[in-house]
Amino acid sequence: NAEYMGMLANMPPPAALKAAIVAMNDDVLTISDVEQLKANVATAEELELMRATLADPDAPELDNADKFLLELAELPLLAERLSVWAFLRSFDEAVTDIVKPTRIIREALDEVSKCPQLHFLLSAILAIGNFLNGGHAKRGQADGFQIDVLAKLGGTKGTGGMSLLLFAVYFCVQSYDDWLSIFNAFPSAIEATRLSYDIGYFVGTSSALATQLRRAADASERIIASAGASAGNFKLYVEPKLIKARQNMDACAASVAGAVAAFESTMIYYGVPAAQRAKMPLAQFLGHFAAMLTEAKHEYNAEEQRRAQAQRKKAAKETKKTGKRIGETADPVAEISDNVRKGKSNRRREREIARPTRLF
Repeated sequence: NAEYMGMLANMPPPAALKAAIVAMNDDVLTISDVEQLKANVATAEELELMRATLADPDAPELDNADKFLLELAELPLLAERLSVWAFLRSFDEAVTDIVKPTRIIREALDEVSKCPQLHFLLSAILAIGNFLNGGHAKRGQADGFQIDVLAKLGGTKGTGGMSLLLFAVYFCVQSYDDWLSIFNAFPSAIEATRLSYDIGYFVGTSSALATQLRRAADASERIIASAGASAGNFKLYVEPKLIKARQNMDACAASVAGAVAAFESTMIYYGVPAAQRAKMPLAQFLGHFAAMLTEAKHEYNAEEQRRAQAQRKKAAKETKKTGKRIGETADPVAEISDNVRKGKSNRRREREIARPTRLF
C-alpha cells in the first residue's frame, strides 16, 4: 500500500487517469508513469480479496490505494493495455540500441577489410617474415600468417632494439605515400573493440524484440475485440504505431543480418579457419588490428621523439664547436693545427653518425 500511495501522489485523479489510459494519451502520462502502473496492476487474487472486503459490512474500509486499484480494474484487459502502450513508446529506442551498434560493426569490418595502408603493412610483415625465415624450407615461403601474429610483432626485437612492428612501420612510411594516415583510419574498429560489441548479443536482442512486437500486436487485437465500439481511441493510437514498428523491425533485422554477413566474410577474407570462425568473438577479431595499430602509433611517435631529441643534441654540439674563436690561446699556429686535426676526426664521426642509429 505504501508503494501504491507513493505512485498515486504523482498520478492524475482516478477518473482522469482512466480516461488517459483509454485514450493512450502520451501528454498526460509519461513512459515512466505507464511502466509504474504496469508494474503495480493488481492481480486477480488481490482484486477478489478487495471486492470481498468491500462487500463485507463488518470489514474495515478499503484505503485509497485499494480503491484506486479497484477503479482501474474496471478497464478491460488493463495489464495488456499498459504493456502494449509501454512497449510501443519504448520501441524506437530499443531499435536504435541495436541498429546503431550494428552499423558501427559494419563500418569497423569495412575499415579492416578495405584499408589499402593496412593491406600494405600486412604485406610488408609477410615479406619481412619470409626474409627472416629464409633459411627455413617452409617458413621462408609462407603465403600468409594467422592474425594472432599481429599481437607478437611489438615484442619481437632485433639486436639494435627496434621491434619488428616498428621496422615494418618505417618501411611503410618510406615506401607508401601518406601511409601515416592509417592511424586515423579505424575509428569504428577501435570503438567496437573498446565497447566489446558482440554480434551474438544483437542477434538475440533483435529476435527477442521481434517476438515482443508480435505479442504486442496480438494483445492489441484482443483489446480491440474486447472493447468493441469503444475501441476507437485505442485503434487510432496503436495501428499506425504498429505499422511503423514493423517497418523499423524489418530494418533492424536487416542491419543485424548485414553485420553477421560482414563479419563472416571478413574472417574468410583474412583466412580465419572455419572452426575458429564459429566461436571467435567480434571484439577479439577486431582487437588484433586495433591493438597492433595502437602499439604501432605509440612506438612510432616515441621513436620520432627520440630521433628529434638526438638531432637537437647533435645540432647543439655542432653550434658549440663552430662557435669557438681561433687565436685565444698563447700559440695560434698550434691551435690552427689542432683544429685541422680535429676537423678530420669530426668529419669521420659525422660519416658514422649519418649511418642509421638503430638497426633491426
